Amino acid sequence: IKLDKVFRQSEGSLVAENARRIRLGDTNLELNNRDFQFIPAPDFDRAADLLVMRYLEEVRKYGVDNVALLTPYREKTATGARTINKRLRDIVNPASPDKPELVIGQRLFRLGDKVMQNKNTEEVSNGDIGYITGIESMDDSFTVEVDFGDSRLVLYQTVEALGHLELAYATTIHKSQGGEHMSVLISIQGGRMLQRSLIYTAITRAKLAATIVGSWSAVAYAIENNNEQERCTHLAARLNELQNWRHIYMATVLEKYWNLRCQVEQMMAQNPSHAGLLWSYGEVIFRISVLETCQSFCKSAPQTTDPNCLRGHYQMVDAFIQCMTQ
Repeated sequence: IKLDKVFRQSEGSLVAENARRIRLGDTNLELNNRDFQFIPAPDFDRAADLLVMRYLEEVRKYGVDNVALLTPYREKTATGARTINKRLRDIVNPASPDKPELVIGQRLFRLGDKVMQNKNTEEVSNGDIGYITGIESMDDSFTVEVDFGDSRLVLYQTVEALGHLELAYATTIHKSQGGEHMSVLISIQGGRMLQRSLIYTAITRAKLAATIVGSWSAVAYAIENNNEQERCTHLAARLNELQNWRHIYMATVLEKYWNLRCQVEQMMAQNPSHAGLLWSYGEVIFRISVLETCQSFCKSAPQTTDPNCLRGHYQMVDAFIQCMTQ
């Protein structure tokens, strides 16, 4: 089954139309001043400035909860999520005497900060977004309260727990998967990470408007770079390399067991009724049989990423494992 229709955007939206073109590898995108715009920026620093200005405009229009700033990078550049988050926080939620703060290492948390959880726990899931609603600190302890909505108030009271909390005014495109916002700003400037699936994911987070800030040549490169197949090829090569290593390892172990079997057989020839030798011989034969079967599975594994071909092979492996463990 292949999905070929975008349901998040309304019929006739340029977001939906351009998402369709991107999916097909078409770099001829339609632009206007309403729901799909491109703002050129000569470098990362200028792109960061333009993104901040546009973010504030969109927040005034839609509200902070309905605007997302997406970037391919977590760090490295002026448009990386961590760097631009600090700029946006200082504008959207500036310091104030009535806003308590907590500094942990080089990280600062402020009352009212928009934050994201980056690890699954019993109380909250990876990617959940909330707001800091309380900060209390003593000499040797602290409590940070975050409201994730739906009556989910989560308390963070250790450095380790706070390590899974980060600012969420801007996020990486990867972290944005599954989300949707009225307006989405996307930083596309350059780098080897750029590929079609990345820009498609970013564009399709927008319900009403999408704005790309950066380099058009980088946008075109990303749309044309559909390298998932190449990545699968590299993965297959790596699996093949590991499989060859397994062959060598298994062959070495098998050789040791074969030598051991010969030694036990020689000892049994001198003392055929020795119970301990009979038990040892049966165990050696069993281990050889298991290893030879595993070696056969490795040799017969299909060199493909086709799930239908792989499924039958691994079902056979599973059946063998279940048989051996019963």
